[in-house]
Amino acid sequence: MSFFQARRLLACAVVLLSFQSFAWASCGSATCPLDTRSALEMQKGLVRVGYEFEYLDQNQPRIGTHKARVGEISGHHDEQRTINRIYRLTGAWGVTERLGLDIALPVVSRSHRHIHNHHGGTQIIPQGWDFANLGDLVLQTRYAVFRPEKASHPTLSGIFGIEFPTGKSEIENSAGSSAEPGITPGSASYDFVIGGASVQNFRVPTLKTEKALMPLFVSLTYKINGKGHDEYRLGNVLSANAGVTYPLTRRLGFITQVNLLVKERDDEGTTHEEVETTGGEYLYVSPGILLRLSDSWEFTTIVQLPVRQRVNNIQLTSDYNVQAGLSYKFKL
Repeated sequence: MSFFQARRLLACAVVLLSFQSFAWASCGSATCPLDTRSALEMQKGLVRVGYEFEYLDQNQPRIGTHKARVGEISGHHDEQRTINRIYRLTGAWGVTERLGLDIALPVVSRSHRHIHNHHGGTQIIPQGWDFANLGDLVLQTRYAVFRPEKASHPTLSGIFGIEFPTGKSEIENSAGSSAEPGITPGSASYDFVIGGASVQNFRVPTLKTEKALMPLFVSLTYKINGKGHDEYRLGNVLSANAGVTYPLTRRLGFITQVNLLVKERDDEGTTHEEVETTGGEYLYVSPGILLRLSDSWEFTTIVQLPVRQRVNNIQLTSDYNVQAGLSYKFKL
């Protein structure tokens, strides 16, 4: 092993160890439903380390599919606004030509406001929480069940992942009031992801008439959430994604994804949480840009636009979501 290979291996080990040593909180319930992994190539010894940022401003109450006003359906809590900023460290390693290992750790900054209707509404108390915590460690494997010799043929992969209950699942504000389970940075549960993905590459002309590869992928995953404090369980989540990155030039690509997210209602367990205001279906169109800064560095930015949002009862939704990412790849 050369000095440069040893240095790269050491850098990879430091990154992976840093993921584990900092894992003590969770990403919470609000993230951009994007698939940023399925279109990437899988090669033995190929390592990617990266950073992603997500922004979601849930400031629009919605009843079913229609916009509403705060408290239009009054409950124990009338939700007003939740601002989510998520900073995520990522790593991917091609263990073999067929087996890949992905790891992710989010840092969550969240601001939440609601009105607490105390004693049946006789007392109206504004409440808020502001916190920033490291998130749950997510470990995911991807195995190519069918891997053709030609990249123009589809590669079919199975997906299995675990989210570890390392997050802080109990948070109090300055008044000593506890945040509801849906907004805390941790769920206090082991969660599992199963699914599959397909990706194939087509040679297409760029704006400069030269040929370049255009990856097309589809993926389907199902997240099974476990029980946390007081037997409370977040609803299971079905995600379906399809996307393509068209190479405008050798360095510049146009990203388009379609993302479907279906959330089941939460299970209140032994709590008295209003789980009727959880769960729904969300469909997005997500355009973006891929910029290859060099053969090793890539930058992406994606804006997520809702096509349809249907929620149970009344819930907060966002008018758009934003994600940006920077990654570096090298071979061991």
